[in-house]
Amino acid sequence: MNKVVTSTMNNQMKGNRLPMQFLAPEQQAGYTELVQKTVKSFRKRQRLLKPDFSAKDCNRWQARNLGDHRYVNQILSQYFRQNITFRPVYHDPVTSVNARAVSKLLQRFSIRSIQQPTDLRYAANAVVVGCTVPTYLKTLMQYSAAREVTHNETLWTDFERTAATDAALQPANLKVRNQMPLPWPEFRDELNARLSDDPVGLMITQRWSQYRPSEIKALKPVFVIRTAQHHGRGEVHKETVFSAKQYAETGMVVQRVAIKSLKLSKDQTITGAKGVYQLAADGSNRVVYDAIQAALLAANGDGKQAFPEGQLAVQVGGQTKLVTKVKVAKKATLVTSVGHHRGVASNSRMVRVDLYQTEHGYAGVPIYPADLVRDELPNKAITARKPYAQWDQITATDTFVGSLYPNDPVHITRERAIRLKSTNGSVRKVTELDCYFAKINISNNSVTFKAHDGSYEIQELALSSLASLQKYRVSYLGDQHLVKHEGQRTASAYHVNV
Repeated sequence: MNKVVTSTMNNQMKGNRLPMQFLAPEQQAGYTELVQKTVKSFRKRQRLLKPDFSAKDCNRWQARNLGDHRYVNQILSQYFRQNITFRPVYHDPVTSVNARAVSKLLQRFSIRSIQQPTDLRYAANAVVVGCTVPTYLKTLMQYSAAREVTHNETLWTDFERTAATDAALQPANLKVRNQMPLPWPEFRDELNARLSDDPVGLMITQRWSQYRPSEIKALKPVFVIRTAQHHGRGEVHKETVFSAKQYAETGMVVQRVAIKSLKLSKDQTITGAKGVYQLAADGSNRVVYDAIQAALLAANGDGKQAFPEGQLAVQVGGQTKLVTKVKVAKKATLVTSVGHHRGVASNSRMVRVDLYQTEHGYAGVPIYPADLVRDELPNKAITARKPYAQWDQITATDTFVGSLYPNDPVHITRERAIRLKSTNGSVRKVTELDCYFAKINISNNSVTFKAHDGSYEIQELALSSLASLQKYRVSYLGDQHLVKHEGQRTASAYHVNV
């Protein structure tokens, strides 16, 4: 409402007053005439010529700049107002705060957790949203008004009378100290400590008005809760069907790809769609192969630059042929038979991994949607760098431990150190860790875990190298419960789209 171009000194003297309040009576007529002649927008003219700023205008401004007017927020606000009985002392018991205002407050509060791209920033956002009650919003408005009159001592009197009991809001202090008022005095130190890896160590040495020593000793670090994907919904297999005969003979599948997607590696191998375009044994594709390789060499190995139009003209037998796609071959460890075994297709996403305790350590059996429509579940464990036919068989002496789904919380231990790389580049090593299961690589039997808050990356670990792996259930309030006994879910427990 109060945005005009003026000099710095003039703006400092104006403070938080409107132009018509700041200008002398003899200057107002000239200012009004200038605004009416130069400003075309009616609403802009009305704002620039507004004589005063009422309490109703203040409430509208606050709702427009601080409130979150997205559809979902409006629905939730109405639901809370209609279904919760609030005490009559609250004029507006439900406050919706937009993300920009929350982010600005966190920056001014100097909360360390938001300085790194971790999921703890959502916890910090939730705390700030909970603090934006009407009384604190009123304090922020007083602080903002105080900042605007810092350079004009003639405007201090009214403000000092309004906030005489709050030393942090005195203009004399604000003139030399740009400190936004906190929801409560210990807010910054408390929030930084509670979001740290060691809240007890940071808080036990200080005196807190709202914590007893026994309560501090019982504190635990924040653990971000993720929703585990315990379902088998989705397609049974990928759409592309490959030759079953060629897969049986070579363990490879062949796929046609556009030449624009091809790349040239450092060893001069032509790759595309995770496959390799090879020179045929009989040299039948020599002309096309050499032409594509030469074009990729001239374009620094980039197919998009080498073939901007998506085609390549080559001379074969005295005729010009346009090449738009080529066949690439790639390894396939585990596929699904389709069309009465006449073809094979890549599996859809992995539903889960069934864990067994064997004499060689942990072994994992991958379960795909295609397995859930069969009469029996597979019983072959992943064996590193071996085709599926040579995978180890699960026997009656192997003990079923449990099933791991994406985002299942686990506690892992390992004799050799586990390498953790933080988002800031630092590296640390641990021998045990609380984290989430992400996925398993069936090519090399390595497991990918992810940090609960996204603050670090965990190196891939061979499943058999783990000393122990314990699965947990985590409630919405963060309570962890060890899963001691778990039955193996059969195909009838899922709903799969065939």
